[in-house]
Amino acid sequence: MPDNVRRVMLFDLYSSGHHLQYLSQLAAFWVRNELRGQLDIVVPSHFVNAHPTFRAFVEQHREKAGIDLISIEEQVFVEDPRIFRLLRNDFEHGRLIKKYVAKLRPDHCVIMVFDDAQISLAKGLRFDFPVRLSGIYFRPSFHYNHFARDQPGLVDKMKRLRKRIVLAAALRNPHFSDLYCLDPYVVPYIRSRGTRTIFLPDGIETKTAETGPLDNDTSIVNRETVREQWGVEDNRIVALFFGGINERKGLFQVLESVVHISPEIQNKLCLVFTGAIREAERQRITSHFESFRQSTATQLVVQDRFIDDKDVQGIIRGAGLALVTYQRHVGSSGVLIRAAAEQIPVLGPDYGLIGEHIRRHRLGYSVDTTSAQDIAGALEQFIRDPNSTGFDEETARAFVGENTAEHFSSTIFNRALYDNK
Repeated sequence: MPDNVRRVMLFDLYSSGHHLQYLSQLAAFWVRNELRGQLDIVVPSHFVNAHPTFRAFVEQHREKAGIDLISIEEQVFVEDPRIFRLLRNDFEHGRLIKKYVAKLRPDHCVIMVFDDAQISLAKGLRFDFPVRLSGIYFRPSFHYNHFARDQPGLVDKMKRLRKRIVLAAALRNPHFSDLYCLDPYVVPYIRSRGTRTIFLPDGIETKTAETGPLDNDTSIVNRETVREQWGVEDNRIVALFFGGINERKGLFQVLESVVHISPEIQNKLCLVFTGAIREAERQRITSHFESFRQSTATQLVVQDRFIDDKDVQGIIRGAGLALVTYQRHVGSSGVLIRAAAEQIPVLGPDYGLIGEHIRRHRLGYSVDTTSAQDIAGALEQFIRDPNSTGFDEETARAFVGENTAEHFSSTIFNRALYDNK
């Protein structure tokens, strides 16, 4: 490779959710814009096996576009349920980043989950050549005290203090250059500490590297078609719970909330849960679904499956209300942007970044999602008056415009390829 051509490495040890989305967007952007250089995407073997279409896309463009998918064949321990899980995840990130950066010798390595490599950055990630490191920071929370309705307890305060200390140590790594933040409100705070911090839009697109150049975008369906596919009964309004079906997203609070709704409203509501259920939670979740069907008049539709990225927009389009009922979640959610793109209001938390986005951009209801009663109140209000959400089409459209896949990818590659500072 010529001396003036840069080599960029993307490093990610996870395989579900937004991880495929982000890597697909970056790969598609690289190929579509014919960027000059070499792009190495380093992921575990289970990522490669789980996403054969993405692998085929990279292989198709490997020679011409200078793009490669590097599979980590050894076992990777990043979802260890035992105590000290966070330390173990960090150790794995540090160990494997060090191994593959030394092996591939990129000019720039983007750590796709900066949060899980901070201790390694602070302590052991040093190289004998001038590689630059950057990372995507997902879960800052030490600025949440500036948000409305933030009432941190002692545990939250201690976590926020720990995050500030660990972040400051990680950013002192001599190779580290750029911190990308998905939370725009924390950027001025971190930047004021002397670190080059950049807002990274959490962009969406209906076509990614997973679909590649093929014209098979199944998101181009109308709401009525999606409702028919779900089997929604006439005169029912759909509240959609999208993505991984699990406890941390408020699954049980949503199910319990319907018990607090009047029978009249229950008969007008359809809850749709679409996404994969983790095996560890399957028995408990299935039991709650069965109990729900027996005790309420609300229709329940469950689709337990992995959702291909090209199908996501079409699925969200079928909803009347999107449920983003995370439990004390730190960080954002792509569902906010996708729902706003379809002009669909959300029911989400009054806590953290999601709550702040909902309030500032007028995206829907912002309630205490740890309370089934509060969720019930919002659901009943919506069924009685769909215009009560406070949803604003103009501000929602502006929110979507700020968060595009094109902007996401160009922000990263503009720094990784062209910024030598």
